[in-house]
Amino acid sequence: MAGRGRLSKPPQVAVLVETSLAAGRDILAGIAEYVRRHGPWVVYLEAHDIGQPPPIWFRKWRGDGVIVRLHNARIAEAVARKSCPVVDVLGVYSRGRYPLVHTNNRLIGRLAADHFHERGFVHYAFAGIGDEAWSVERRGAFEAHVAELGGSCSAMTWSNAQERRVMLSDRLRPVADWVRSLRMPIGIFVSSDSRALLVRDAVVEAGYAVGRDVGILGVDNDGAFCEMPSPSLSSIDADHREVGYRAAEWLDRLMRGEAPPAEPVLVPPRGIVVRESTDFLAVADPIVQRAMSFIRLHAAEGIRVGDIVEASFASRSVLQRRFRNLLGQSVHDVLLQEKVRRAIRLLRGTNEPIESIAEMSGFAYVQSLNKALRRLYHTSARAYRRKGMSVVAGDAGPQKKEKR
Repeated sequence: MAGRGRLSKPPQVAVLVETSLAAGRDILAGIAEYVRRHGPWVVYLEAHDIGQPPPIWFRKWRGDGVIVRLHNARIAEAVARKSCPVVDVLGVYSRGRYPLVHTNNRLIGRLAADHFHERGFVHYAFAGIGDEAWSVERRGAFEAHVAELGGSCSAMTWSNAQERRVMLSDRLRPVADWVRSLRMPIGIFVSSDSRALLVRDAVVEAGYAVGRDVGILGVDNDGAFCEMPSPSLSSIDADHREVGYRAAEWLDRLMRGEAPPAEPVLVPPRGIVVRESTDFLAVADPIVQRAMSFIRLHAAEGIRVGDIVEASFASRSVLQRRFRNLLGQSVHDVLLQEKVRRAIRLLRGTNEPIESIAEMSGFAYVQSLNKALRRLYHTSARAYRRKGMSVVAGDAGPQKKEKR
């Protein structure tokens, strides 16, 4: 903050971000973190849903800055009447008019493709909103990277108007018909968790099994949508909290007279939270399937590569060759990732001592767990738990961020 202009009194800031979805609440949490560190601010905020018109009080409000999810013309017109700095955290409407801080949708799309590729999928699909810029960007990056990986990709999109006006049962039927047209097994990347729930229901309606025939991966890591269904849904943590923090940081700089950023500020995703909907291997090779099943069942028991070879009914050289051909990894690498994945789930979801977590995950010593975490994520078990990181082994390493 050194070297920047000083404000004579706490700025008055309007925050027009929805509270109904996890993405919006995470953005608000990031804004709150910035204000705690660099405030005080006088914040004007009201609970509302995305797409609603701005609150009544905003018409006569006169303040110093606005952070907004510019989602429609009504909000854009109301914000345009203000003479104060504005930071947009959505990028759907009137892109380019205001500084934008948003998720990096291209990295999100690539991350989704890599996730399915690592699980052996050769057939991919996308489902999402066809008239939302962020959804279109995620689709484009996903399809481009799928092509680079040598896979084929299908897609189904619908409009915001269809979502608002068509009954759920009427929306479900065409998605189920689309699922029936796909080649199994298939990995379906869905633009957001709320839409992933619809796709999950469509898969069931079509007569297929999520977590066996179909892998589903959403975005936002919204617990209400991801944890409630069975099987639970994997999701990309887009790091909306960081979006909120960076938006508040840029608004602060604008209110102090600095020039706006020349380009959109794009925040990389934190990683993938793997749940049951993608926690399986999509390969037809029975030897690899037997080995992977044995790893999933017994990784926490301290098994070694020799045990996996014996369970696969193949020679060590055959098993290693097939793992490398199908997965691009050695048997030891896959076993290590499974053990780390179990450790991360325990670090994130329990208060168990780290010594117990190491043992419960198949590591003989805490030092062995920390060595594996440093190799994959450049962190330790204690640091991972302290920072609340959301990446999962085998998916995406933690992103480097600027120091705060």
